[in-house]
Amino acid sequence: MGCGGGEEVSKYSLVKNNWLFSPRFDLLWILGPGFFAVFFCVVFSSLLLAQQELPIVYWFIFVLSCDVAHVYSTLYRTYFVTQERKKFGALLLYVPLFCFLSGILLYSIHSSLFWRLLAYVAVFHFIRQQYGFVQLYSKMQKRSSYQQFVDKLMIYTVTLYPLLYWHTSERHFHWFVDGDFLEMPWPSLNSVGFVIYCAVGCLYVLTEIFTFWKYKQINLQKNLVILGTTLVWYVGIVYYNNDTIFTITNVIAHGVPYIALVWIYGRRQNYNLKIGGLYYRQLFTISLVPLFLVGILILAYLEEGLWAHLVWREKLDLFPLFSLLDIFYNPSWHKWIVPLLMIPQFTHYILDGFIWKNSPLSKSID
Repeated sequence: MGCGGGEEVSKYSLVKNNWLFSPRFDLLWILGPGFFAVFFCVVFSSLLLAQQELPIVYWFIFVLSCDVAHVYSTLYRTYFVTQERKKFGALLLYVPLFCFLSGILLYSIHSSLFWRLLAYVAVFHFIRQQYGFVQLYSKMQKRSSYQQFVDKLMIYTVTLYPLLYWHTSERHFHWFVDGDFLEMPWPSLNSVGFVIYCAVGCLYVLTEIFTFWKYKQINLQKNLVILGTTLVWYVGIVYYNNDTIFTITNVIAHGVPYIALVWIYGRRQNYNLKIGGLYYRQLFTISLVPLFLVGILILAYLEEGLWAHLVWREKLDLFPLFSLLDIFYNPSWHKWIVPLLMIPQFTHYILDGFIWKNSPLSKSID
């Protein structure tokens, strides 16, 4: 039985019309980044493992230019567009305000509480993004409620077990700051988790085999999302105990597909907004991709310059124009400055749970 249309198929095949944009685009920018990152880290593992800390060049490429920049790509999907502002209304005002006020409250209680909560919100956001891609690439596939449950169980298992391993083992890296995740030195808990991890993996494979046998089709894209997620989280967290490898695998697999998804969404909208002599929708064309990227890179650079000079006092040479702010450095002000600078990222985590629901990308794409 075919997917979507219900017609009979006479031979084994891939699920049809199951690309968000095109086979080449999806494989390069949505499905591929996780595989590319893992391949790079495995091939150059001896070099990367020699780095006890993330080199500044890697930090600029992967953290600033990918992780921080992808946060600002949300602006193209929300605040920059009149139609989207009208659609989401007060949500776009109240979410940043909530993030700022709750951040002040948490940081005033204790800075570690602030960073711990943000770390867990961030990791939940990372997991939900992968589940979201599973859903997007399953829109053209006929799935029973049981199969949907197994897909969901699998994506959560391949992400939560590495996190369990992180909590129960000594790691040489952190999410935001040292000690932001709880420590649970219980090896037996990790052993139980690994058994469940393997059992769910076997269940998923058997379910996919049954689905292939019954419907004579295989969902390549969904399986690539799950396989890529499994490799990224296992290699980045469990197999290598290294900050550089964890950062590369983590941010590339998360940031690049998200930016690509925002670009696809913008390209499919008929935005009438005109800025100067340029229609906003032109920003989502191949020829103007550099402009699309430069915008979020500038915002990421500005944010990190503020963090460097007002909070961390690190990597100052990368942000010489911000040196005038050094006179304002005062740790006693961090309870205001840190929540303020965290607004874009915190807002991104929360808004992401709303803006993709019932969007055109969550339905069948021609």
